[in-house]
Amino acid sequence: IFNYAERQEFIEKNPIKKVDAPRTVKRPVDALTQEQAKIFFKALQDCKPEYRCMMLLMATTGIRRGECLGLQWTDIDFLNGTLTVNRSTTYTPECGIRVAAPKTAHSIRTIPVVPSTLSLLKQLQKQQEREHPATLLTQAFVFSRPGDPFEPRDPSAITRHMKRFVKTAGLPDVSPHDLRHSCASLLLSSGADIKSVQEILGHADASTTLNFYVKADLNQMRSATEKYAKAFGL
Repeated sequence: IFNYAERQEFIEKNPIKKVDAPRTVKRPVDALTQEQAKIFFKALQDCKPEYRCMMLLMATTGIRRGECLGLQWTDIDFLNGTLTVNRSTTYTPECGIRVAAPKTAHSIRTIPVVPSTLSLLKQLQKQQEREHPATLLTQAFVFSRPGDPFEPRDPSAITRHMKRFVKTAGLPDVSPHDLRHSCASLLLSSGADIKSVQEILGHADASTTLNFYVKADLNQMRSATEKYAKAFGL
């Protein structure tokens, strides 16, 4: 505000130019460790296919909750094993559930889907076709509201479901967005390069991926130091 006032000549000099700006505090990131991720994926086997598929997508592709619920069948490429993020759903008490463009231009992206999740998506598609035999479903939502394939689910309901799931599984109270953090961290610990992870998450800048979505645990740090020691015979 003071910079603007100085440029517009409302004031002669910005009075806070010599004031040191406070340091940016890096917010803590909640992400599943490798051991917790194993428990998470195993516990998913007891979930209904629809919810299992939602959480697998968020945990393995890093898509946001709203992006997951915004998926339509036309966004799924079964032949090439990919999904494309074209839209996102949001909910507010004033407007209800809304479907709009993703968060940013970089959020529109194509991401590979692991074969097991792709197979589960195919099952859900066939189930929806059986429930609506005389309906063209290419523009239907993958995770639609019960009874209406062309209406998306409430994003808040997914958060509530996941909260119950992780509690039952004995896992930390992670949210759907924390699965995005987990995806980034687990991809990097599995050997993925930062540029690929950046593109998967849809970040314009790799620094965002590193600073806010990646969490290194003690095992990863130990592995890194062991590789360093091995390289120099230490």
